[in-house]
Amino acid sequence: MIIEVLTKEALYQFKKELLAEIALLIANNQTDEQPVAKQWYEAAEVRKMLGLSAGKLQQLRIKGMLRWSKIGGVHYYHWEDIQRMFRTGMCSLKQVGHE
Repeated sequence: MIIEVLTKEALYQFKKELLAEIALLIANNQTDEQPVAKQWYEAAEVRKMLGLSAGKLQQLRIKGMLRWSKIGGVHYYHWEDIQRMFRTGMCSLKQVGHE
């Protein structure tokens, strides 16, 4: 078994090189764009975000205040309408995360 001795200077140089490589990786992966929100959310997600009961969400759907689509028995709601609900203050914001 061969034992190699590392000096503090060698460790310091390794640290500098490693940090430089990490900085380069981060710089290459950064973009100016914000992450894109999903366009459509399931009813349970919308109820949680807006702090609504299932009945109230159904009323908003019936009144045409939220666009929706039903696929395989699951209602999906359009993100732009959910954002509008936040902006107009029509619903309390129970779950932060989609600002």
